[in-house]
Amino acid sequence: MEEMKDDSNPIRKKLRNTPNEDSQDSQEKVASITISDISNYYYLNCDKFLKFKSRRSHDKKPILQSMKGRTLRGASLQRGRNFEIEVENHLRSLHKDNFIKRKLSHDETINLLREAKCGQIFCQMLFNVHEEFYKKFNIKNIIEIRQFKPDFIIVKEEGGKKKLLIYDAKSSKCIQDNHKLQVALYAYLLGFIVQDIPELTISYTGGIYLPPLKLQEFSIDPLLPKVELLFREKLPRIIKTPKLPWHYNDRCKSCQFVNTCRNEAKGTIAAIPYLSLEEAVKLKKLIQVRDDADADIEDLNDYLSNIDVYDERAKTDYNVVKNIIKYDEKLKNSPYLNVKPRQAQFVGVPTKDFPQRSDHNLLITMSLDNVSLKPFGWGICLYTSYKETKHQFRESESISINDDPHKEFISLMDKFTTVLEKCLEYLEKDKLRVCAFVYYEREKEFIQNSLLEIMSNESSSTDLSAIKRKVERCFFSLFKNKNDDGHITEFPRMIVLEQVIIRSVAIHVPGFYRFDDIWEQLMKPILNDQELLNSLDQTNKAHLLRTDFGYAVIKAYYELLQEYTCDNLINYFDCE
Repeated sequence: MEEMKDDSNPIRKKLRNTPNEDSQDSQEKVASITISDISNYYYLNCDKFLKFKSRRSHDKKPILQSMKGRTLRGASLQRGRNFEIEVENHLRSLHKDNFIKRKLSHDETINLLREAKCGQIFCQMLFNVHEEFYKKFNIKNIIEIRQFKPDFIIVKEEGGKKKLLIYDAKSSKCIQDNHKLQVALYAYLLGFIVQDIPELTISYTGGIYLPPLKLQEFSIDPLLPKVELLFREKLPRIIKTPKLPWHYNDRCKSCQFVNTCRNEAKGTIAAIPYLSLEEAVKLKKLIQVRDDADADIEDLNDYLSNIDVYDERAKTDYNVVKNIIKYDEKLKNSPYLNVKPRQAQFVGVPTKDFPQRSDHNLLITMSLDNVSLKPFGWGICLYTSYKETKHQFRESESISINDDPHKEFISLMDKFTTVLEKCLEYLEKDKLRVCAFVYYEREKEFIQNSLLEIMSNESSSTDLSAIKRKVERCFFSLFKNKNDDGHITEFPRMIVLEQVIIRSVAIHVPGFYRFDDIWEQLMKPILNDQELLNSLDQTNKAHLLRTDFGYAVIKAYYELLQEYTCDNLINYFDCE
């Protein structure tokens, strides 16, 4: 859902023309945000995000991550719009004459509400924020909440009174706290508007529609104190504070300002990648040396250089700091700070999830259409421990979305499991040890979910039954194993390369690792395989070349492991 910006808004005009003691032009002082901005602020838990969103056109704008075209954010927005339309069509078909969606002004919408009847549904009606709202919180010259459009307003009778219920549509797997807060914000602001309509009140029940057309209702009453705290304290503080504390880490991946903050994060505590907000706050507090500034990497280096290890209290704090920054006794520093120029280093000891040796490495890729949330392509490649590619098990496939996406999905997974089954039969025949790798945790999840979707299909089709047998075999080979008592248990047959790198390799970038960072600091400096490097450098987006990328990560990891351990570590894990 998006709120509209309308220059005819009388509240907007009044705010612009109201003088204040600091400026004759309130446009220079009044920040402007949407309800969606506030919802995203709670999701990201970042004051700086809301500060960026509140800037007027005359301010210096941060670098935005594109939301148009073929981007994850663009796909996510498109998926949300598609689901809103799906819910709208569903409700329209059920309620017909009682379903109302019109392009009306604020005043026309209010007149429509005055005549509202139980059973009616108002879809995406436009509202201005009531003047009484600004008076209550005394924020008229500080912040403007733009016009808003709840997805659906349901008119129901509760306790003999006519009440308005707010429902929103979210194309998510589950309800998140910021989704509930967004519904509560709509209800709270509508509460000021219906004060002028005595026959209407706001229900304390709200709801979220999730795919596939599943409505989950909840009470908004517990959220109202949080809403009032936001408007009374948090928003004014964020708008008025020139420099806000912030922390850049992997939660920022989905933010539209990620590129701006990545540039600004150099030299900050975010130089320790994947540091949680809680750890960052604790670390800054322990190493703080200046009361008037946010602790940074310079402060951390000073702290490590000047610590009095004979002071028991200082020693306790020192051990906490060492644990947070993964201090290396051999380096006498954090591997994230004491670096070779642009080259990855090990953090402590290698992870036990990663095999020190195996006969073969099986690389699997699967790409997801972020609009339909269905796979559209896959790649499989088997490599020997002698750096040989088994070309008979190097294949890929992709599909285009057409009028029968379910049929295309079945066909895609049929071909995927056919190749995978042949590969597994080859390995089992010679009792070869193998580990399967994917790059992303999310990739592992939708491989697993796609196989499960085929297995749970209740069709009695003969063709589908044959496919399901292959799918089940592949699923249990990759994800499950039976213990002695017959119960199915998780077994680490599929290894997520990204998680291995995060846990055990220091790459010297702020916040989180990107493909380019791993390429520049792990593979290029470590590998002596120019043919592979040239191939990856030219094209790394095709599915088969993504398997090459994954294999290059494995090779670089082994080289780095050997350099770090000096051949004197035990074998942590043999892949069976």
